[in-house]
Amino acid sequence: MNGVRSDGIHCVQGSWRRIRSPERDRTATLRPERWQTGGMVDGRIRVARERGRPEWEVIAGVRFVVALEAPAQPAAVRAFILAAGAEDATLEQLIAATPLAGEPGEAFALAWWPPATDALPDVTVVARGAAVVDLASPGGSRRFEARDVRPWHLAEFGDVEQIRISGPGAPLDGDASGELLGAGGRATGVTAVEWRAPQGALDAMRAQAWASPEDEVDTRLLAHASPGSSDPIEPVEARAEPVPRFRIGQGPPRDIRSRIVLGRRPAAPRLPGDPVELVRLEDDQRVVSASHLELRAEGGRVVATDLRSTNGTIVESAARIHRMRSGESIVVRPGARLRLGGDTIIEILPPRIDRPRGLDRQAPA
Repeated sequence: MNGVRSDGIHCVQGSWRRIRSPERDRTATLRPERWQTGGMVDGRIRVARERGRPEWEVIAGVRFVVALEAPAQPAAVRAFILAAGAEDATLEQLIAATPLAGEPGEAFALAWWPPATDALPDVTVVARGAAVVDLASPGGSRRFEARDVRPWHLAEFGDVEQIRISGPGAPLDGDASGELLGAGGRATGVTAVEWRAPQGALDAMRAQAWASPEDEVDTRLLAHASPGSSDPIEPVEARAEPVPRFRIGQGPPRDIRSRIVLGRRPAAPRLPGDPVELVRLEDDQRVVSASHLELRAEGGRVVATDLRSTNGTIVESAARIHRMRSGESIVVRPGARLRLGGDTIIEILPPRIDRPRGLDRQAPA
């Protein structure tokens, strides 16, 4: 149960406690005890503070952690606090809670992972502005930055055992060894926050590391020579690649392989960037804007952006009906329908799976 009493006491996961208002947090940046623990998190979250580094406001959920540029936008703080106690908070709901772009406190980094299992999870990271996200997996470490990607940068990472969110100039091998933060917990004045996968997943990963190499199955299909053949055959790649798709009305499916701008008279952005495909929509009623909607693929998901259209875009899904704000970007799942006005409907289709690369090479009979 979540709620807010008239005296400002919040209920998160059934327990009432006082949470400082964003206005009071802004005046308390020098106090070291600015953190709260909460309920259970899938994994472990710790925060650290170091003088002279950019500060973040951190909110922990059951299956997410977000770092908001300090001082954080109050609306974003409230939205993430409400989501923090929900075990079923979806990525789409969390992205909708992120700070507004173009206003103070717009930078953020959000990490979301599926329910805990005995395997290392696939983690989705969304970031904007100066946030830096370091991820560790059995294959090594990597750094993810939003740079100048707008409205935000989204990517998925597999088999993640540790995530660290910090600011520019942070060392790749930094360590957040401060206080533990539970679900519903909130910390201000943070310079780094670290999440580690559940212990069961880490133990399973270490056990697998001692398995026989012959038992390892990765993303490569090994071709075998016929008996008596001495010619070596190189392994071939067997990674299936999903291609997001959409269709206009009842028209044929179309792939999303680049940024797609849809409208009555769509025009490419003035600033140079990735290739853009322009798709003209028939609209006798003239309710669709010239450049109305952008679709693009990020991390295997489809991101829809309302291009400040005159009449707006309505997203219909099984969960809800959402009217997009002017300029808003959201993740849309297969089955979602985007109404651009009149009879113009864009439907997001299940992805098409490309034939795995390299399977055209056959082993000798």
